[in-house]
Amino acid sequence: MKTKLLFLDFDGVVCDSAPETFLSSWLAFYRFYRRSEPELVLISRYLAYRRLRPFLRESEDNLVIQKLLDEGREPQSQEEFDAELKALGPGILARFKRLFEKARCYLLATDRRFWLSLCPLYPFFKEKASFIFQKKELFILSTKKREFIQEILSGSGVNFDPARILYAAGQKKLKVIAEFLQAIPASKAIFLDDQLDHLKDNRDKRISVYLPRWGYVRRDWLDFYSQADRFSQRSVRVIDEEGLLNLITEL
Repeated sequence: MKTKLLFLDFDGVVCDSAPETFLSSWLAFYRFYRRSEPELVLISRYLAYRRLRPFLRESEDNLVIQKLLDEGREPQSQEEFDAELKALGPGILARFKRLFEKARCYLLATDRRFWLSLCPLYPFFKEKASFIFQKKELFILSTKKREFIQEILSGSGVNFDPARILYAAGQKKLKVIAEFLQAIPASKAIFLDDQLDHLKDNRDKRISVYLPRWGYVRRDWLDFYSQADRFSQRSVRVIDEEGLLNLITEL
C-alpha cells in the first residue's frame, strides 16, 4: 500500500517565530546594515511588522519589511511587496539574507534560552507534540535552515528526525514535493503553508494544498478560499486545527 505524506511549513504553521524574526531583522537592518540603531523599539513597529509578515517568502524579506517600515511605507498587497523586491535587486537581497543569518546566529550564540523563548510552537503543536511529531509520514518543508528548526524543536522538547526537515530556500515548494513523490513510493501528499504563493497554481493531482486559519495569513485570503471549490484537488482549501488533526490521524 502506498503512503500519503504530510508536509508542513514551519514558521507560521508549526512555530510562531514572528518575535524572533522581528528582532533578528531589526538587529540586521540597523546594527549590521545601517550601522546606527534607534534608542527605542516601539510596539507599533512590531505590530506593523506582523501586518506585513504574510507577504514574506524568504529570510531576506524580513529586512525588506524593516526598510519599508523605516521609510514609513506599508504595501497593501503581495504585488506591491514584490515590486519592492524587484526594485532592490538580487545584490541587495543577497546581502540582506547574509545579514539576517548573521544577526540570528549572533542572538542564538549570545543567549540561546532567550532566542528560543522568541520561537514558541503554536499551542496546538505543543499540546499534541508526542502524537504529531512521531508520525513517520510527516515532513517539515521550510525556507528556514534545518539547524535553526532543530534548535527550536529540541528547545521545545520535541525529538524529530532531521532527515525529515527539508530546506527549500530559492525553490518552489510544490516542485520539491513533486520530486520527493517521485523518489519514494508515495501516491499522495498534503501540504500546509501560510504563504499563499507557495500553494497557488498547483497542477499536481497527487498534492492537496491547505491554507491554515492560524499563522501569518491575511483575512482576505481566508475569506476568498473559504468560498473556493472544496471538491477540487487543485484548489487551495482552508483548514483549522481540528481538520489538521483529522488529516494527521488518517496518515
